[in-house]
Amino acid sequence: MKNILKYGFLGLGIVAMTSCIDTMDTHPTTVFDAETVWGSKATVEGFVYSTYTDVIHAGYAGSGTSVGWEARTPNSVKCSQVGEGIDGVATELGVSSGSDFGCNRFSLLRRANLIIHNVEASSTLSDAEKKELSAHGYLMRGMIFFDQARKMGRFVPVTQVFSVERPEEVNIPMTKTVGEGYDLIINDSTDPLGYTAGLFTKEFYGSCYKALKEDGIMVYQHGRPFFDVDDESCRTMHRKAFRTFPISRVYQAHIPTCPSGYWLFGFASKKYHPLRDFDAARWEKRGLKTWYYSANLHRGAFMLPKYVEDLLIEEEKKN
Repeated sequence: MKNILKYGFLGLGIVAMTSCIDTMDTHPTTVFDAETVWGSKATVEGFVYSTYTDVIHAGYAGSGTSVGWEARTPNSVKCSQVGEGIDGVATELGVSSGSDFGCNRFSLLRRANLIIHNVEASSTLSDAEKKELSAHGYLMRGMIFFDQARKMGRFVPVTQVFSVERPEEVNIPMTKTVGEGYDLIINDSTDPLGYTAGLFTKEFYGSCYKALKEDGIMVYQHGRPFFDVDDESCRTMHRKAFRTFPISRVYQAHIPTCPSGYWLFGFASKKYHPLRDFDAARWEKRGLKTWYYSANLHRGAFMLPKYVEDLLIEEEKKN
């Protein structure tokens, strides 16, 4: 009887798994044809919202803590390992359909690209609807690229919808080395405590410097200067960034959900100064509607309280 139940449950499990796989492989076009899915704003939004769910939970937030990956090495990955990974750590040799170490995001990328391409090619959506809906696709694609980059140190720039009828298109090369360069690095790390301290070393900032193109920019969270207990971490971050980059400035924002409600951020670049090279007219010409950012706010964010200025200058003068 136990054997009957065991094999019975096993059979049901296989049927269920097969059913799920079939549904995931073909959904939603087996339920709704492409014309219906992309024919109205309401149906496109349905596809967008379901994609957000998978990108955020299955591919982004659900793929392990950002800190855990980013703190492993300056390039996030212990590339000297052989095989698919040791102790769950990714390697560049570990890219396969059975191991998800940051590069197996192509199904999610396909859905983001479907949104972008089908919305922009639509003959039934208005221009305003196209602009709004395609923006979701671009945002999700960027999130997936970031998830790849934080784990593998690189990402695969898939920006088109591949077709089985054109297999020759599926040939997207990765960058050969990190030294080929990033335009922008965003380091939204936690406080420099425990195993995250590796994100605040001179080696880490040096690796970021090397990874950036000659006109690249790095922005990073700089901690809070309000409490005495946080004073040293703010000093340390600025001192190391200042000594690594030819241009290093600090700006501020009010974050109500953070302790003290006052937070600093860092701007570092090999070429651009955030104020001297800021082109307000070019920004205004773009005509983007924003709730927070403006040209005046941009300038004002770098106007720091005197005690913060003194703190930063003290570190800049140290040998």
